[in-house]
Amino acid sequence: MSHIPPPLPDVSLPDPAAEDELLFLRQRLHTLELAMGILEEGFWDWDLASGRVWRSPGFYRMLGYAAEAVPDTPEGFLRLIHPEDRERVARLFSEFLQRGQGTCVAEFRCKLADGRYLWVEDEAFWVTQGERVSPLRVIGSLKDVHKRKLAELALRHKSFQLENLNLQLENLVRRRTRELERANALLRTQLAEITRLSTHDSLTELYNRRKFEAVLADELEKSGQGLKPLCLLIFDIDYFKRINDQYGHPVGDQVLVGLARWVTARMRQTDTFARWGGEEFILLLPRTRREEAWGLAERLREGLAAEAFTQAVRLTVSMGVAQLRPGETGESLISRADQYLYQAKLSRNCSVSHP
Repeated sequence: MSHIPPPLPDVSLPDPAAEDELLFLRQRLHTLELAMGILEEGFWDWDLASGRVWRSPGFYRMLGYAAEAVPDTPEGFLRLIHPEDRERVARLFSEFLQRGQGTCVAEFRCKLADGRYLWVEDEAFWVTQGERVSPLRVIGSLKDVHKRKLAELALRHKSFQLENLNLQLENLVRRRTRELERANALLRTQLAEITRLSTHDSLTELYNRRKFEAVLADELEKSGQGLKPLCLLIFDIDYFKRINDQYGHPVGDQVLVGLARWVTARMRQTDTFARWGGEEFILLLPRTRREEAWGLAERLREGLAAEAFTQAVRLTVSMGVAQLRPGETGESLISRADQYLYQAKLSRNCSVSHP
């Protein structure tokens, strides 16, 4: 009977290639652990199944806490967020969890161990394993962005100050513009009043002597120095001193104003009516011959005599009418009309004219 030895146990010899791969992975893991300890940036890893959060040494160095001082839960870190930022960050992270994909980035103030606050940026990522669709973990990085954030806030503050200054400047410009517009309007009003006072009689508001002389000079040119008819009518209130003496100067002023309005209402647009001085008035009639001017003088004289002015004061006027002669000056025309007026006043309540 032959002896048959029992079979040898099936013992697999170590696979040199697999051992090398395992060693390589262990070395890489050690390198990664060293890198995590060196980096200033903080890293964290949240296991969704257990609810625990692992944080890198750089995380604790950044915030100044010992590892055991911060609970290894999301809520433990949430309490370190500034109260003014906490609700916003919680809402962002809640929306991120509901999506179940993508990333979440938030900037906020985080409380340091010494009580100060540090601006940080927290970026979270979903991590899946193999063919699983549902994520198993959420990882993230915590960066110190304090200097950049302070610079941004300072720039924003400066921009806000600049906007306020621009707004104040715009308001100041608008206010100054309105003030300037009001001042210019007042100046225009004052200038118009000065101009009016320089050309009009302050009592009757008729043209004054200076303005009348300017109009006369202009009409002389238009008439071709007498080639076209031009007449002048000058009249004076008879016994005006008696009106002032009997009723007083205020009544006398009212009579002058009433007469000015009465005559103005009966003028043509081309005629020029002015107060020559005192109770004396002058009327320039372009494109009018002596006979026409004489007829107008008579109508005015008769109408004024029939008119009852203030306090039933009645008056009469004496008139001188002259037509411009060829080559005659304005001064000569006025002088001749004034001579005819003087002759009329010798009789009172009449009109005098000569060819």
